Amino acid sequence: MDWTESIVMWGTIIIFNLAILQLLRVTLGKADFEAAMREKAPAMQIETTTTRQPAPGGAAAPMETEKTVTEHPMAAETSYSRVAGMIGAVVLACFVWAVGNVLLYKMFTAQTEVTGLLASLGSYFLAGASLFAPYAVNQLSNAFKPK
Repeated sequence: MDWTESIVMWGTIIIFNLAILQLLRVTLGKADFEAAMREKAPAMQIETTTTRQPAPGGAAAPMETEKTVTEHPMAAETSYSRVAGMIGAVVLACFVWAVGNVLLYKMFTAQTEVTGLLASLGSYFLAGASLFAPYAVNQLSNAFKPK
C-alpha cells in the first residue's frame, strides 16, 4: 500500500468516525438519561372536598360540596433493569462502531478477509438482539391489551 492509498484509507476512517459522532450528538443531544433510568411510578390520586356556605340572606339553601381529584407523581427510584439495559445497549453500539472501523480498514488492506469477518459476526449480533427480546415481547403484549 503506497502513501496515497494510506491517506485515502485513513481519511475514510476519520470521516466515518466523525459522521458517527455527529449522529450521536444530534440524536442524543436532548435525551434525559436520568429520567430514562427511573422506574415508571404510578401517579398518586388525591381527592379533596370543598364545602361552600350558601349566600347570606337567602332561603334555606343546602350546602354545596365540590370534589376534585388531582394526580401527583410518586417519587421514582432508579430501575436497575433499565440501567443494565442501557449498559448493554452502549456496549453493543460501541461494538458495532468498532466493527465498522475494522471493516473499513480490512476493505483497504485485506479484501479477501471481509467476507469471513462478516460471516462470523452473525451469531454475535443474534445474541445481542436476544437481549432485547423480553422488552419486545412486553411491548407487543401491551399493544394487544384492551384499553
